[in-house]
Amino acid sequence: LAAYSSILAVSLIGNVLIIAVVYKHRHTGMWTTTNCFIANMAFSDLIIPLFAVPNRIFNLARDASFLWMWSGTGGLILCKTLNFLLDVSTAVSILSLVAIASDRYYAVKFPLKAVVSRPTRVCAIVIPVIWLSAAGFHAIYFYTFRLLEWNHNTYCILDWQPYTDSMRAQRPFYMCQFVLLYAAPLLLIAFLYACVIRKLREGALATHKPLRRRRSERSRNRKVTKMCVVAVLCFVLCWAPIHVYSLYFHFVWGWAAPCGMQELTFLVFFAAYSYAAINPFIFMIFNEKYRRGVKSLF
Repeated sequence: LAAYSSILAVSLIGNVLIIAVVYKHRHTGMWTTTNCFIANMAFSDLIIPLFAVPNRIFNLARDASFLWMWSGTGGLILCKTLNFLLDVSTAVSILSLVAIASDRYYAVKFPLKAVVSRPTRVCAIVIPVIWLSAAGFHAIYFYTFRLLEWNHNTYCILDWQPYTDSMRAQRPFYMCQFVLLYAAPLLLIAFLYACVIRKLREGALATHKPLRRRRSERSRNRKVTKMCVVAVLCFVLCWAPIHVYSLYFHFVWGWAAPCGMQELTFLVFFAAYSYAAINPFIFMIFNEKYRRGVKSLF
Protein backbone atom coordinates (compact mmCIF):
# COMPACT_ATOMS: atom_id res chain seq x y z
CA LEU A 1 0.00 0.00 0.00
CA ALA A 2 2.83 2.39 0.83
CA ALA A 3 4.51 1.69 -2.52
CA TYR A 4 1.36 2.47 -4.51
CA SER A 5 0.61 5.49 -2.35
CA SER A 6 4.05 6.88 -3.19
CA ILE A 7 3.38 6.35 -6.91
CA LEU A 8 0.06 8.16 -6.55
CA ALA A 9 1.62 11.19 -4.86
CA VAL A 10 4.78 11.44 -6.99
CA SER A 11 3.07 10.90 -10.35
CA LEU A 12 0.30 13.36 -9.51
CA ILE A 13 2.75 16.08 -8.48
CA GLY A 14 5.24 15.43 -11.29
CA ASN A 15 2.77 15.40 -14.16
CA VAL A 16 0.86 18.43 -12.88
CA LEU A 17 4.17 20.33 -12.71
CA ILE A 18 5.05 19.40 -16.31
CA ILE A 19 1.65 20.57 -17.57
CA ALA A 20 1.82 23.77 -15.50
CA VAL A 21 5.32 24.64 -16.76
CA VAL A 22 4.44 24.16 -20.43
CA TYR A 23 1.17 26.07 -20.04
CA LYS A 24 2.71 28.98 -18.13
CA HIS A 25 5.51 29.37 -20.69
CA ARG A 26 3.34 28.77 -23.75
CA HIS A 27 4.21 32.23 -25.12
CA THR A 28 7.96 31.72 -24.74
CA GLY A 29 10.60 29.53 -26.34
CA MET A 30 9.32 26.50 -24.41
CA TRP A 31 6.25 26.30 -26.64
CA THR A 32 7.69 23.77 -29.05
CA THR A 33 6.08 20.77 -30.71
CA THR A 34 8.12 18.38 -28.55
CA ASN A 35 7.10 20.11 -25.30
CA CYS A 36 3.49 20.13 -26.47
CA PHE A 37 3.61 16.35 -26.91
CA ILE A 38 5.35 15.97 -23.55
CA ALA A 39 2.53 17.91 -21.88
CA ASN A 40 0.01 15.72 -23.67
CA MET A 41 1.77 12.63 -22.34
CA ALA A 42 1.79 14.10 -18.83
CA PHE A 43 -1.95 14.75 -19.09
CA SER A 44 -2.63 11.14 -20.10
CA ASP A 45 -0.35 9.86 -17.33
CA LEU A 46 -2.54 11.64 -14.76
CA ILE A 47 -5.10 8.89 -15.35
CA ILE A 48 -2.77 6.48 -13.51
CA PRO A 49 -2.75 8.27 -10.12
CA LEU A 50 -6.33 9.52 -10.42
CA PHE A 51 -8.00 6.23 -11.36
CA ALA A 52 -5.74 3.17 -11.72
CA VAL A 53 -3.66 3.42 -8.53
CA PRO A 54 -6.62 4.05 -6.15
CA ASN A 55 -8.36 0.97 -7.59
CA ARG A 56 -5.16 -1.07 -7.17
CA ILE A 57 -4.82 0.09 -3.56
CA PHE A 58 -8.43 -0.97 -2.91
CA ASN A 59 -7.77 -4.43 -4.38
CA LEU A 60 -4.62 -4.88 -2.30
CA ALA A 61 -6.43 -3.80 0.86
CA ARG A 62 -9.18 -6.37 0.20
CA ASP A 63 -6.73 -9.00 -1.13
CA ALA A 64 -8.77 -9.58 -4.31
CA SER A 65 -7.63 -8.72 -7.84
CA PHE A 66 -10.96 -8.04 -9.52
CA LEU A 67 -13.05 -6.99 -6.52
CA TRP A 68 -15.00 -3.84 -7.36
CA MET A 69 -15.76 -0.91 -5.12
CA TRP A 70 -19.38 -0.29 -6.14
CA SER A 71 -22.27 -2.28 -7.54
CA GLY A 72 -25.32 -1.19 -9.51
CA THR A 73 -25.43 1.08 -12.54
CA GLY A 74 -22.83 3.49 -11.16
CA GLY A 75 -20.44 0.64 -10.47
CA LEU A 76 -20.94 -0.78 -13.97
CA ILE A 77 -20.23 2.59 -15.60
CA LEU A 78 -17.11 3.01 -13.48
CA CYS A 79 -15.95 -0.54 -14.26
CA LYS A 80 -16.12 0.09 -18.00
CA THR A 81 -14.80 3.66 -17.88
CA LEU A 82 -11.83 3.04 -15.59
CA ASN A 83 -10.48 0.12 -17.63
CA PHE A 84 -11.06 2.12 -20.80
CA LEU A 85 -9.20 5.16 -19.47
CA LEU A 86 -6.30 3.10 -18.15
CA ASP A 87 -5.48 1.49 -21.50
CA VAL A 88 -6.21 4.71 -23.41
CA SER A 89 -3.67 6.43 -21.15
CA THR A 90 -1.03 3.83 -22.00
CA ALA A 91 -1.82 4.07 -25.71
CA VAL A 92 -1.64 7.88 -25.65
CA SER A 93 1.75 7.69 -23.91
CA ILE A 94 3.33 5.39 -26.51
CA LEU A 95 1.76 7.29 -29.42
CA SER A 96 3.01 10.56 -27.92
CA LEU A 97 6.50 9.04 -27.79
CA VAL A 98 6.12 8.20 -31.49
CA ALA A 99 5.05 11.80 -32.17
CA ILE A 100 8.06 13.14 -30.23
CA ALA A 101 10.44 10.84 -32.12
CA SER A 102 8.90 11.95 -35.42
CA ASP A 103 9.28 15.59 -34.41
CA ARG A 104 12.94 15.08 -33.47
CA TYR A 105 13.58 13.34 -36.79
CA TYR A 106 11.89 16.19 -38.67
CA ALA A 107 13.84 18.82 -36.71
CA VAL A 108 17.19 17.21 -37.51
CA LYS A 109 16.44 16.06 -41.04
CA PHE A 110 14.75 19.28 -42.17
CA PRO A 111 16.03 22.02 -39.82
CA LEU A 112 14.87 24.92 -42.00
CA LYS A 113 11.32 23.60 -42.29
CA ALA A 114 11.24 22.80 -38.57
CA VAL A 115 12.06 26.41 -37.72
CA VAL A 116 9.08 27.82 -39.62
CA SER A 117 6.59 25.12 -38.56
CA ARG A 118 3.99 26.23 -36.01
CA PRO A 119 3.75 24.05 -32.88
CA THR A 120 0.14 25.04 -32.20
CA ARG A 121 -1.02 23.98 -35.66
CA VAL A 122 0.90 20.68 -35.56
CA CYS A 123 -0.29 19.80 -32.05
CA ALA A 124 -3.88 20.77 -32.86
CA ILE A 125 -3.86 18.08 -35.54
CA VAL A 126 -1.68 15.34 -34.05
CA ILE A 127 -2.94 15.30 -30.44
CA PRO A 128 -6.64 14.77 -31.33
CA VAL A 129 -5.57 12.01 -33.75
CA ILE A 130 -3.61 10.34 -30.92
CA TRP A 131 -6.54 10.44 -28.49
CA LEU A 132 -9.14 9.40 -31.05
CA SER A 133 -6.97 6.48 -32.20
CA ALA A 134 -6.41 5.30 -28.63
CA ALA A 135 -10.09 5.72 -27.72
CA GLY A 136 -11.32 4.03 -30.90
CA PHE A 137 -9.12 0.99 -30.38
CA HIS A 138 -10.34 0.49 -26.81
CA ALA A 139 -14.00 1.41 -27.34
CA ILE A 140 -14.82 -2.31 -27.24
CA TYR A 141 -14.20 -2.16 -23.47
CA PHE A 142 -17.64 -0.59 -23.03
CA TYR A 143 -19.02 -3.92 -24.20
CA THR A 144 -16.56 -6.43 -22.75
CA PHE A 145 -16.18 -5.16 -19.17
CA ARG A 146 -19.07 -5.91 -16.85
CA LEU A 147 -19.92 -6.62 -13.23
CA LEU A 148 -20.25 -10.07 -11.72
CA GLU A 149 -22.05 -10.62 -8.42
CA TRP A 150 -20.65 -13.65 -6.61
CA ASN A 151 -20.54 -14.70 -2.97
CA HIS A 152 -21.89 -11.33 -1.78
CA ASN A 153 -19.11 -9.47 -3.59
CA THR A 154 -18.98 -7.45 -6.81
CA TYR A 155 -16.25 -8.07 -9.39
CA CYS A 156 -15.29 -6.12 -12.52
CA ILE A 157 -14.45 -8.72 -15.15
CA LEU A 158 -13.76 -8.95 -18.87
CA ASP A 159 -16.37 -11.05 -20.69
CA TRP A 160 -16.98 -11.19 -24.46
CA GLN A 161 -20.09 -13.35 -24.15
CA PRO A 162 -22.67 -13.77 -25.59
CA TYR A 163 -20.95 -12.38 -28.69
CA THR A 164 -18.17 -14.97 -28.59
CA ASP A 165 -16.04 -17.08 -26.27
CA SER A 166 -13.99 -14.77 -24.06
CA MET A 167 -10.68 -16.62 -24.32
CA ARG A 168 -10.99 -17.06 -28.08
CA ALA A 169 -11.70 -13.35 -28.59
CA GLN A 170 -9.33 -11.88 -26.01
CA ARG A 171 -6.20 -13.61 -27.28
CA PRO A 172 -6.20 -12.02 -30.77
CA PHE A 173 -7.36 -8.71 -29.30
CA TYR A 174 -4.45 -8.67 -26.86
CA MET A 175 -1.98 -9.60 -29.60
CA CYS A 176 -3.26 -6.70 -31.72
CA GLN A 177 -2.91 -4.45 -28.69
CA PHE A 178 0.62 -5.71 -28.01
CA VAL A 179 1.77 -5.31 -31.62
CA LEU A 180 0.02 -2.04 -32.50
CA LEU A 181 0.46 -0.23 -29.18
CA TYR A 182 3.79 -1.54 -27.93
CA ALA A 183 6.03 -3.54 -30.28
CA ALA A 184 5.43 -1.71 -33.59
CA PRO A 185 5.60 1.83 -32.10
CA LEU A 186 8.83 0.97 -30.30
CA LEU A 187 10.38 -0.38 -33.50
CA LEU A 188 9.37 2.81 -35.31
CA ILE A 189 10.77 4.94 -32.48
CA ALA A 190 14.04 2.98 -32.54
CA PHE A 191 14.34 3.52 -36.29
CA LEU A 192 13.63 7.26 -36.05
CA TYR A 193 16.13 7.85 -33.23
CA ALA A 194 18.75 5.76 -35.05
CA CYS A 195 18.32 8.13 -38.01
CA VAL A 196 18.47 11.16 -35.70
CA ILE A 197 21.64 9.97 -33.96
CA ARG A 198 23.29 9.19 -37.28
CA LYS A 199 22.41 12.64 -38.60
CA LEU A 200 23.71 14.35 -35.47
CA ARG A 201 26.98 12.44 -35.67
CA GLU A 202 27.40 13.55 -39.24
CA GLY A 203 26.81 17.11 -38.09
CA ALA A 204 24.71 17.66 -41.18
CA LEU A 205 22.80 20.75 -40.16
CA ALA A 206 22.26 23.77 -42.36
CA THR A 207 25.66 24.71 -43.72
CA HIS A 208 24.79 28.31 -44.53
CA LYS A 209 24.57 29.21 -40.84
CA PRO A 210 27.53 30.49 -38.82
CA LEU A 211 29.68 27.79 -37.22
CA ARG A 212 28.81 28.84 -33.67
CA ARG A 213 25.09 28.70 -34.39
CA ARG A 214 25.39 25.28 -36.03
CA ARG A 215 27.24 23.95 -33.01
CA SER A 216 24.63 25.42 -30.67
CA GLU A 217 21.77 23.83 -32.61
CA ARG A 218 23.57 20.50 -32.79
CA SER A 219 24.22 20.56 -29.04
CA ARG A 220 20.59 21.45 -28.30
CA ASN A 221 19.30 18.69 -30.57
CA ARG A 222 21.60 16.17 -28.90
CA LYS A 223 20.38 17.11 -25.43
CA VAL A 224 16.71 16.92 -26.41
CA THR A 225 17.24 13.63 -28.24
CA LYS A 226 19.08 12.15 -25.25
CA MET A 227 16.21 13.16 -22.96
CA CYS A 228 13.60 11.62 -25.27
CA VAL A 229 15.57 8.39 -25.72
CA VAL A 230 15.81 7.98 -21.94
CA ALA A 231 12.03 8.48 -21.69
CA VAL A 232 11.49 5.75 -24.29
CA LEU A 233 13.88 3.36 -22.54
CA CYS A 234 12.05 4.01 -19.28
CA PHE A 235 8.74 3.18 -20.97
CA VAL A 236 10.18 -0.07 -22.34
CA LEU A 237 11.61 -1.15 -18.98
CA CYS A 238 8.47 -0.26 -17.01
CA TRP A 239 5.94 -1.85 -19.36
CA ALA A 240 7.90 -4.89 -20.63
CA PRO A 241 7.30 -6.96 -17.44
CA ILE A 242 3.52 -6.61 -17.59
CA HIS A 243 3.48 -7.50 -21.29
CA VAL A 244 5.53 -10.64 -20.63
CA TYR A 245 3.17 -11.44 -17.75
CA SER A 246 0.14 -10.87 -20.01
CA LEU A 247 1.55 -13.11 -22.74
CA TYR A 248 1.95 -15.93 -20.22
CA PHE A 249 -1.49 -15.16 -18.77
CA HIS A 250 -3.23 -15.42 -22.14
CA PHE A 251 -1.24 -18.14 -23.89
CA VAL A 252 0.44 -20.30 -21.22
CA TRP A 253 -1.51 -20.09 -17.97
CA GLY A 254 -4.97 -20.05 -19.56
CA TRP A 255 -6.28 -16.94 -17.79
CA ALA A 256 -5.29 -18.21 -14.34
CA ALA A 257 -1.92 -17.32 -12.84
CA PRO A 258 -0.29 -20.19 -10.92
CA CYS A 259 -0.41 -20.23 -7.14
CA GLY A 260 2.23 -18.20 -5.35
CA MET A 261 2.41 -15.51 -8.04
CA GLN A 262 1.07 -12.69 -5.87
CA GLU A 263 4.50 -11.07 -5.47
CA LEU A 264 5.20 -11.25 -9.21
CA THR A 265 1.77 -9.80 -10.00
CA PHE A 266 2.42 -6.95 -7.59
CA LEU A 267 5.83 -6.23 -9.13
CA VAL A 268 4.70 -6.16 -12.78
CA PHE A 269 1.78 -3.82 -12.05
CA PHE A 270 3.95 -1.66 -9.80
CA ALA A 271 6.60 -1.36 -12.53
CA ALA A 272 3.99 -0.38 -15.13
CA TYR A 273 2.32 2.25 -12.95
CA SER A 274 5.67 3.64 -11.78
CA TYR A 275 6.31 4.98 -15.31
CA ALA A 276 3.79 7.75 -14.67
CA ALA A 277 5.84 8.78 -11.62
CA ILE A 278 9.29 8.50 -13.22
CA ASN A 279 8.59 10.09 -16.60
CA PRO A 280 8.02 13.74 -15.57
CA PHE A 281 11.24 13.78 -13.57
CA ILE A 282 13.21 12.52 -16.57
CA PHE A 283 12.28 15.74 -18.36
CA MET A 284 13.14 17.84 -15.30
CA ILE A 285 16.53 16.15 -14.87
CA PHE A 286 17.58 16.36 -18.52
CA ASN A 287 16.11 19.76 -19.39
CA GLU A 288 17.22 22.91 -17.60
CA LYS A 289 14.22 24.86 -18.92
CA TYR A 290 11.84 22.52 -17.10
CA ARG A 291 13.82 22.95 -13.88
CA ARG A 292 13.71 26.73 -14.22
CA GLY A 293 10.04 26.50 -15.12
CA VAL A 294 9.24 24.53 -11.97
CA LYS A 295 11.11 27.08 -9.84
CA SER A 296 9.15 29.91 -11.47
CA LEU A 297 5.88 28.32 -10.34
CA PHE A 298 6.70 28.96 -6.69
